[in-house]
Formats: sequence, structure tokens, C-alpha cells
Amino acid sequence: MDDSKTFIKMCDCPEIQGQWKPSEGDLMASKACQTISFAGYTTDYRGQREFYPLRGTPAQYEHIWLPRQDQLQEMSGLHWREFDAACWQMVIHYGHGLETKEQAGSMVVMKEKYNKTWVGEKWSG
Repeated sequence: MDDSKTFIKMCDCPEIQGQWKPSEGDLMASKACQTISFAGYTTDYRGQREFYPLRGTPAQYEHIWLPRQDQLQEMSGLHWREFDAACWQMVIHYGHGLETKEQAGSMVVMKEKYNKTWVGEKWSG
């Protein structure tokens, strides 16, 4: 799982955040305190179980969802083999600027679905 500053920036966009379907084990970065946490069930002060973060979008709770490889593949709409090949194409094309498969995967999603490319600090297209 990638929790690098680059991947957090890559994920902090409406195209990716809008596709979040909260499930237990999702990785999130907190905008407020620069921490990484997992989504899951917790017990509130009344002893009732509730999902953390509470239902809604990550933006409502100042979190940035950091999708896993399988979630990125699903968002891309590609078969896993095609997704894997597309990730390698991103690595070949962009060289050593990509540190993880999650970064390559987010580039595949943004290229396939929104025709956008990563230009250092933001998506362009």
C-alpha cells in the first residue's frame, strides 16, 4: 500500500475520491493531522458500532481515500491483465518518476476514464 506524499496528491482529486465506496480496510490520509488510518468499524461512546469515517465522502471528513491496486483496477474498467500491462506502459513511458504500482494505477485510471495525465504536482487534461 502506497502512503507516499506523491500518491496522496494523486488521489486528492474529485475523479478518484468520487468513486469511493467505503469498506473496512480502506486506507485514508487525514488532511488535518497528516496521519494514515484505515476505515473500519469502531464503538462509539454509547457502545454502538459505527463505521469510521462516518458514512459520506472522504472530503466531508477531511480524509483522502488511497485506493489499493485492486480498487484502481476495478475503477479502470480493464481486465486485471490489461490493467497490469497498462501500468507497465506507464512505468516505461514515465521512467523512474513512478515509485509504486499504485501511482502507475492511478495514472491508468485517469488516462482511461478522464484522459488526464500527471504533470508533477497535478492532473492535466
